[in-house]
Amino acid sequence: MSSLNLNLSSEIAAKLKNNSALKTSVSQLSDEVQQLFASKLEKLINDYSNETQTAGNSTSGVSANTSSVGLQSTSSFIGASMPSTPNALSSSNISGTENAMGTSSAVSSTGNWEAPWMKGAENSSNLIYGSYAESEANFDKKPGLTEFMDATGADFTTASNMLYGVVGSNKEMRNWEAIMKSEDPLTAARQATGAMYGGTNTEMVAKPESQVNPLSLKARTENFSWENDGQFDRLFLTDKMGNKLTQVQMTAPDMLTKMQNFGVDPKQLNELADQLEEAGVKYKPYQMFKNSDAGLDLRAVASGNAMQSMAFNWTVDKSVNLKGEAAAKRMQTNLDLARKPGFA
Repeated sequence: MSSLNLNLSSEIAAKLKNNSALKTSVSQLSDEVQQLFASKLEKLINDYSNETQTAGNSTSGVSANTSSVGLQSTSSFIGASMPSTPNALSSSNISGTENAMGTSSAVSSTGNWEAPWMKGAENSSNLIYGSYAESEANFDKKPGLTEFMDATGADFTTASNMLYGVVGSNKEMRNWEAIMKSEDPLTAARQATGAMYGGTNTEMVAKPESQVNPLSLKARTENFSWENDGQFDRLFLTDKMGNKLTQVQMTAPDMLTKMQNFGVDPKQLNELADQLEEAGVKYKPYQMFKNSDAGLDLRAVASGNAMQSMAFNWTVDKSVNLKGEAAAKRMQTNLDLARKPGFA
C-alpha cells in the first residue's frame, strides 16, 4: 500500500475542463500529495515493523496493526504538511487542513507564536534617537553597505533594503551606533525600523500625499491599511500616522519579508482580518477573486502557519526551469524564507 487515489468529483472536473491553468495546478497538487503519502506511509510501516520486531512480536501482529497505524499517522502528516486546497480533492477531505472556504482548522493558531524578529522588540525604543536633530548629528555612525554586510552576513539586497530601502524619503531616526554594538545588528536594525515607524517616534507627522483616502479605507491597524477604490483592493504597510510605507502583495513570501524588514508584529494581522470580515471584504484564497486561488489567509500567517496560508505550496515551482533566472532566484528566496527557524 504505497499510493493514495485522489478522485475529482464530476462537478469539479467540469469546472477544470475549461481552465487549463487551474487544472495543471490541481494535477500538480495531486502528484505532490501522493508523493507525500507514499514516502511517509513507507517510513511509518518500516519504523513500526522495526519496533515490533525489536519487541519480539509476531509477523502477523505487524500485519494486523500496520494498516491502522499507517493510515492514522499519514492522515495527520498530510493535514500538517499540505497547503489549503479547493474542494477538488475527493469527498474524503483530510482533517486538520483548512479548506478553500476558510473552515476552522486543527493546524490554525494557538495564539502563542512570536515572530523571530519580534523577540526583544520591547526594548527597540532604545534603538532610535529621540529627535531628528540628534539623528542628523550622528549621521556618520550609519554603516556603509560593505561594513553592514560584513557585520551581519546579509546579502546585498537585504543590506541595501535595511540601510536605505525601508527609509525611502522618510527621516532616518535609527541609532546606528547602538544597532551595530548589539549582538545581532540585522535583527536590531529591523526592530529599530519598527520603532521608527511606531508609537515611540515623536517626529512623525501625517503626510496628506501619503495617506490612504478615508473614503476607500476598509481596515486599519497600527501598521496595516486596506483600501478599495471601487475597482481594486490594496494592502499597505503604514507608519503610526497612517502614511503609506510600501504596498504588500497578498502572498506569504512578500508579507513575511516586508513585516520582517519593517519590524511589524504579525499579530496585527488578526486585528486586520477581524475588520475585513466585519466589512465583508474577501481576502482568503478562492474567496478574494471568483475562481482564483489568489489570496492569503492572514490568520495563518499571524499564527506562524505561513506554509498553510496560501492555496498552493509557495516554495515549489515545477516549471521554474522554463521561466528564466529571475524565477529560479525567486523560488530559492522563498525556500530560504520557509527554512528559517520559527519563520513559516
